[in-house]
Amino acid sequence: MDATRLLSEAVHCTHKYRIYSRNSRHRVIHAVWNRRPGALLRKPSLLVWDSFHGHLGDDTKRLLSEMKTDLAVIPGGLTSLLQPLDVSVNKPFKDNIRKLYAQ
Repeated sequence: MDATRLLSEAVHCTHKYRIYSRNSRHRVIHAVWNRRPGALLRKPSLLVWDSFHGHLGDDTKRLLSEMKTDLAVIPGGLTSLLQPLDVSVNKPFKDNIRKLYAQ
């Protein structure tokens, strides 16, 4: 699957499942994470998430473990230090999208 389609599906899933319940989180994992390159072969991988409580449930950890995915959690308040692309790329990108949407 090409990166554009994967991104498109990620955006669709996050929009469609805006109410972030256990079921919607698992649907997003299956629709997006489970379709990344190497997922079919169950290659070990690492998923880095923020410390939102919905990401830390035992059911989600178990699902990711079955997919041979280790979960790393960015502690609250440390995104700017541990995820520099989130600050230098994502924030300006989102700001520009908001400006375009508001026009």
